[in-house]
Formats: sequence, C-alpha cells, structure tokens
Amino acid sequence: MKKKKSRRWVKSWKGRLGPLQTEMMHLIFRYGKDGIPAGDVFEILSEEQSLPKSSVYTVLNRLITRGILERKKVDGIYHYCPLIEEKDLGRFGSYEDKMYKKGTIDLISRLIQREIARNPEEIEKLQKLLDEERSKLGQKQS
Repeated sequence: MKKKKSRRWVKSWKGRLGPLQTEMMHLIFRYGKDGIPAGDVFEILSEEQSLPKSSVYTVLNRLITRGILERKKVDGIYHYCPLIEEKDLGRFGSYEDKMYKKGTIDLISRLIQREIARNPEEIEKLQKLLDEERSKLGQKQS
C-alpha cells in the first residue's frame, strides 16, 4: 500500500478551519515545536468535550492532509507538531472569524441562536454583561 504524502502548507490556500480544528491547533501550539503526544491530545479534548477517540484522530489526520500539522514518531509514540507558526493560523480563518468579520452584532446573534437561546440563565448573564458595558460607556462619556 502506498503511503500518502502530506501536502506542505501553501500561503495562498484559502481553506477554512472548523472550530474543533482551530481548537486542536491552539492546543498543539501550546506544546511548541516538539509537539504533543497523540494520547494527550485525546485526553485533553475528551475532558473539555465528549468526543470519541476516532473523531479526534480523524480531525488530526485532516490537519496533516492540509499540510499544517505533521506526525512524528518519538520513542515509539506519535507526536503531532505544527508546520506553521501560530500567527499564520489566522490566514486559515474559522467559522467564528468569518462571522466576526460580518460584525459583532451578527456574531453574537448567531451564538445566541445556536447556543443559548434555550437557556434563560445564559441569556440573563449575557444581559448583565451588556448592562455592565453600557454602564462603563456611560461613565467614560461623563
């Protein structure tokens, strides 16, 4: 069976990263150029979200295919290492980045519709934050 070669990152590539891909890349950047062991990626993400191991590895393999991540074997353990600088990650963009470019109001309204529209406590917290910001703006104008 022929082994697939990973593509090297091309600066002009305009593909977008999904939220999970972006989160994984930020996690991998925290571990630096030496990379993070494969098992640690799964453990950290499974604490934050209930993801099956196969989903984590599928996303990691997609990042390898895109040429922004590489897998190295160190002492018999696979480590995932970034092939790009963290500052370059923004060039790939994400769903949230795309929404933010449309404007803060669009971003917040989408988040409300998708995440907290069914949770009155979260809406109350959001209202409190907005009231605090409005109050700060009023104090600055005085």
